[in-house]
Amino acid sequence: MAEGSTSNSLKGKIPSSIPLLENLGSLNLYSNALTGAIPDNFSDLISLKNVSLGSNSLSGAIPDSMSAILDLAYVDMSSNQLNGTVPKFFAEMKKLKYVNLENNEFPGVLPFNLSFMKRLDVLKSVETAICVTIDFR
Repeated sequence: MAEGSTSNSLKGKIPSSIPLLENLGSLNLYSNALTGAIPDNFSDLISLKNVSLGSNSLSGAIPDSMSAILDLAYVDMSSNQLNGTVPKFFAEMKKLKYVNLENNEFPGVLPFNLSFMKRLDVLKSVETAICVTIDFR
């Protein structure tokens, strides 16, 4: 993840102007002091393949609007205070290979089926209140 602001002590909310960068392929804001929710207009980042928002203080739910980012392959949202249910759209993303949701406040069960689990290379959900159940149908 070459592009981004890793460990630059960025503070505050994720700027709502970031989704204006519609040709952005990789967004790395790992290990800063970002707070608040992930903006709903993240869906405007239609070229995004990699997103790393881990090790911040982000809160709220993962926006359903992210389902519009069809080429996502790498998602790291670890070590935040994200909550709500894990969106079902992750299982429908054909190119997604890496998902890290550990160290958040997600309750319940991950809504992932067996075919999705087979496509993944990495799924991390350690130290959350969620568990993985696999639908063998």
